[in-house]
Amino acid sequence: MRFFESKLSFVLFLISIPLLFMPKINLINVGNETAGLRFDDLFLLTVAALIMLTHGLSRKKLYNIEGWILILTGFSILSFLSNRFLVSLQVVHLDAKVFYAVRLLEYFMFFYIGTMAFQFDQKGKIIRFFFLWNFFLMILQKLNLAGAVTVLGYDADVSSRAQGIASFPSEMGLLLNLMFCYLIYDPAPARMINLFSSPMSRHFLRKSYLYWMFTLFSILVIFTGNRISLLALLLCFLCRMKQQFNFRSISSIIMMSILIPIVIATSAFVITKTAAIYHRSAGLFSLNNLELAVVVWQEIDLEKDPVGNEVISSQDYDASWWMRIHKWIHVIKAFVSNPSVYLQGLGPGYAWSALDGGVLRIIIENGLIGAFFYWKFFSHIYRINTQTRWMCFAFFLNLIFFDAYLAYKTMSFFLFAVGHCFQKELQQQKLQKDMIALPLPAKVSGYLNT
Repeated sequence: MRFFESKLSFVLFLISIPLLFMPKINLINVGNETAGLRFDDLFLLTVAALIMLTHGLSRKKLYNIEGWILILTGFSILSFLSNRFLVSLQVVHLDAKVFYAVRLLEYFMFFYIGTMAFQFDQKGKIIRFFFLWNFFLMILQKLNLAGAVTVLGYDADVSSRAQGIASFPSEMGLLLNLMFCYLIYDPAPARMINLFSSPMSRHFLRKSYLYWMFTLFSILVIFTGNRISLLALLLCFLCRMKQQFNFRSISSIIMMSILIPIVIATSAFVITKTAAIYHRSAGLFSLNNLELAVVVWQEIDLEKDPVGNEVISSQDYDASWWMRIHKWIHVIKAFVSNPSVYLQGLGPGYAWSALDGGVLRIIIENGLIGAFFYWKFFSHIYRINTQTRWMCFAFFLNLIFFDAYLAYKTMSFFLFAVGHCFQKELQQQKLQKDMIALPLPAKVSGYLNT
């Protein structure tokens, strides 16, 4: 997929890559929203205009993933207009926000940036450097030697829940999940292992690479304090281990017997020493959370924003569940009590800046039709290659508990990596077709015919 000449692509590549490594800083705030007008928005708007222009002039055919993002955006705008109509009739009581309808389309520009990056970085060095950048930043944050730009502004002390370049810890947890899936399914590390001259060293590193990566990433995820990201990391690790483990190999069995206890002991030690997870999880599975949901359903006021108007105090409840139950009950009750919104939803942005439940938010705000469009869009990402398949798996696990598809740093990296993988698959398919089309030498052709 090429839109521009090499020189222009290289210039856009150099300008756009720093956007991945910069924190999200609003130039102009929009009301009480965590998102505002950023420098990134102005640049991505320019990229979008150039791509639309080249599409129109060259009459390029749209790929399926491009078609579905346009359909999804168009439907989101219709859902927003439906909300405005229903609010005017006082059928629903909270306003949708139009910039939520186009936010995913804006993030999709990183898909094109990823395809351009492949022309100059086919081995994914940028993604590795992005991981190293966040690794060192998180270590400094954990040691309280660096702060972070959060959704509320700059915070000089984020040592309790390190967040790297992201705007909040949950976003960083998912970013680590995505980077882990990309790296463990990338064949490039084999080239690094081959730099070692000793056959024994290469064999050991090849067998233990996955375990060391999991240990490193699990420690970083624990630093974020994000529990669902830790679960997603564990599941991705176990599935990858199952795929590469050879039950007939004595060395594989010995390696697993040695490294698995080390990984478990290290992770358990870090968790017990990390208050962000250990103390927050004390009431995670308490039955009080179910009792809370019943009380909130009976007493919630659909005409008031539940944030700041909670019907019961947070005492004796897991803080995360207490916060989510008030928000989730509010939007679910508003949705099920208005059959007129089942198809198109309550409107994008109806559920504030954060519902802390992305799957629920997609269904509630976009209805059954919009949820289907989201599914089609992400299903095309899922089918690109093995890396995107497992990134989608980790993404949807995290999406259950936070609005990942609206998080800027998460989606910018995710779609950048998707664009890179997409372009790689296109090139491989083209090479395969070229190889099939190449005429065989006369000697080889004669040999095959005999």
